Parts: sequence; structure tokens; C-alpha cells
Amino acid sequence: MPEHPSKGSISSIPECDNPTCKKIVKTWLELVCSELEPARQLAKPILIDTIPAFVANVLGALKQMRTDPTAATLASIAQEHGSERARLSHYRIDQVILEYQLLRRVIIEVLEEEDRPLDSAERRAINTHF
Repeated sequence: MPEHPSKGSISSIPECDNPTCKKIVKTWLELVCSELEPARQLAKPILIDTIPAFVANVLGALKQMRTDPTAATLASIAQEHGSERARLSHYRIDQVILEYQLLRRVIIEVLEEEDRPLDSAERRAINTHF
């Protein structure tokens, strides 16, 4: 029987090179597997897909916004992930949307837990790109 996709380490994911990113991806992985049946059916690499790169881009954009609020734009890796999910799984569009809602929630919660709450401009940026 294959290992449940939410189990194991994410330390080998090169796009996820800091503890905050790793915590977000790990928390999201556990949450999405508990909330979405199709997620439990996917192999871990397919489930994770571009999420670490997307999270790294979001965190980078948020960091950039702290020094230059007009400079940051969040990358379109989300579109790539959605396309992959549509092609490689039995996800419906509402399930892909739920995945991103869960990811948005986890990003906000983890940053708040780490005493890095988002200001209104950062929240707008996240809401615009999810």
C-alpha cells in the first residue's frame, strides 16, 4: 500500500528552502489530504506539484512588498498547478479552488503564528492571486 501523501518529509523539495515555506507546505498537505478525497489518491509528488515553488514566490513577493509596496507581483505558477491538476488527476474545478483556498488560509495562519501578520496591502495581494 503506498504511503499516504501527507506523511513523510518535504525537506528534499528544493523550491522550499526555508522553514516557513516548509511549514506552510507540510500544513497544507495535511489539510488538503484531510479535506479532499482525490488528494488522498494522488502520489505525493503529483499532489505537491508546483505548490512549494508557488509558496516560495508568494513569500518572496510578500517580503519584497515590505521594502517596496509597489514592486511585488505574485507569479502565475498557480495557473500551471491548476493545469497539471486538471490533466493528471480526477479533480473537479471546485476541488482545485478548495485546494487554493486551503493554501491561502494556511499561508495567512502560519505567518500569523510566526508573528508576521499581513497588512492590508499584502492581504489584497494574496486574495488577488488565489
